[in-house]
Amino acid sequence: MKRIITLSVALSLCLVGTSLFAASLEGQRELQVSGALQQASVDDTDMTMLTGQVVANHFLSDTLSVGVNVRLSVTSQDSDWGDSTDSRLYLLGRGDYYLNLSSQGDLLPYVGAQAGIIRYAWEDDHDDDSEVTIAYGVHGGVKVFLSENISANLEGDLSFYSQEVGEDDETVVVKSIFAGLSYYL
Repeated sequence: MKRIITLSVALSLCLVGTSLFAASLEGQRELQVSGALQQASVDDTDMTMLTGQVVANHFLSDTLSVGVNVRLSVTSQDSDWGDSTDSRLYLLGRGDYYLNLSSQGDLLPYVGAQAGIIRYAWEDDHDDDSEVTIAYGVHGGVKVFLSENISANLEGDLSFYSQEVGEDDETVVVKSIFAGLSYYL
């Protein structure tokens, strides 16, 4: 009987401890680092890019945060026109809404939107150029708290921007799945 009581108390303390992980985020700051393989489509051409991003968020409440996202994507490909290298540097403002669906507070799904600018540069055997344009998109994901100050994150992102192709502007659609870690200050 004593073992059952001890086990019950230990289990209760564990459950209370995990419920404190995401109990109150209001006023906290988050620093997130993540990476992804991205799929970009423009003018019937698909590209796969290696991407890294750093996100700094400030929680206005337990359900709302605003922040800045800096993202760098690089791709290198062989084509009929020769070798080419593309890079994209995003600077985005973002807002996230959190749905605290877990009674223990260790699982935190969210949805959000972002908008900002992108510097797109490319170089191939015949040409090199760059341009700056507006980018926007939506995202959603989940944070799994590993401790009070650390979460593992999985985020899906759908972004759009306009790119000059020949004489026309084409809309580029970028699909990403980011995996990373966050530290809360």
